[in-house]
Amino acid sequence: MDKIIRILAGLAIVQLVFVVIVNMGGNTLAGQAPNQPLLAFDKDQVDTLIIKGEKKTQVKLRKKEGQWQTEGGFPADQRKVESLVTKIHEMKHGLPVTNSDMAIKRFKVANERFERHIILQNGDRKLAALFVGSGAGARQSHVRSDDDITVYTGSLGTYDAPDTIGEWQDKNILQVDKKDISSIKLEDRLFQRAKNKNEKNDTAQWESANLPQGKHLNIKAINDGLSSLVDLTFNKVLGRESKPEYGIDKPVLTLNLTYKKGEREYLFGKLKDKDDYVLKVSDWPEYFQLTGSVAKSILDSANSWLTDDVKKESKSGGKNESTAGTVRDKSEAK
Repeated sequence: MDKIIRILAGLAIVQLVFVVIVNMGGNTLAGQAPNQPLLAFDKDQVDTLIIKGEKKTQVKLRKKEGQWQTEGGFPADQRKVESLVTKIHEMKHGLPVTNSDMAIKRFKVANERFERHIILQNGDRKLAALFVGSGAGARQSHVRSDDDITVYTGSLGTYDAPDTIGEWQDKNILQVDKKDISSIKLEDRLFQRAKNKNEKNDTAQWESANLPQGKHLNIKAINDGLSSLVDLTFNKVLGRESKPEYGIDKPVLTLNLTYKKGEREYLFGKLKDKDDYVLKVSDWPEYFQLTGSVAKSILDSANSWLTDDVKKESKSGGKNESTAGTVRDKSEAK
């Protein structure tokens, strides 16, 4: 009996030691209380973002006069930047994953091994910083504050914080409200928006003086072309220096818009040895690269703004000119 009691007592001691060890490990790993902010900072104070990538890439964004800009002063995608700051600000301490040195490196949230290192600043003063590492599930990543060794999971991915400047540029800055356009000049021909016309489904009516004999305006083609032009998005910014390979010195198309904010000239050049095009607009110093499909939708449309008159048989058997859905020239439009 004494032997059995000694064995049971020994097992009890072993169990007690095990529980103590587990609890000590759990307390060490638990770190912060759940549902508390992972990073403590004032979101309204953030006016500088530095995003570092795993291949020593870096993007720096600054807020000037309430607007986010890339380091070169080009407008950034305001919604995208604010979304990233908000996501980081709203991240909470969940259940800790690990705090071992080996695991921190394995999950790619170490000081020298990471997917992203995001630094939030006010001017040059650091407010907070976060490491974003390997994926941890659907739209989840392993994350770590740079002043803590504990790894958590957070609703943030590398796609939320790209490390190339092109991913942060506002691709919509060239867009214009179609209703604000009063005239457009295609090469040497002026097309004016017809006044006092009932526009249905945003279909504007256009007129042009002194049309060539046998030609009329293709209203649908004009509106289709303008839709592509006013909703224009570029692929990337090429810089502010003109280069011979841009083809701007011999543009394949020249357009001039008159709209509510003033006038804008569009010069389209064919990029040498590539399918893409280059665009230079008069009110921006940058040169923009367009994908071939985006540019061609405008170029192809512009070639059909003037079309031949269509002949059709009348009920009496004779031939009459049909200008249905078109305005032949400005005098007829009146």
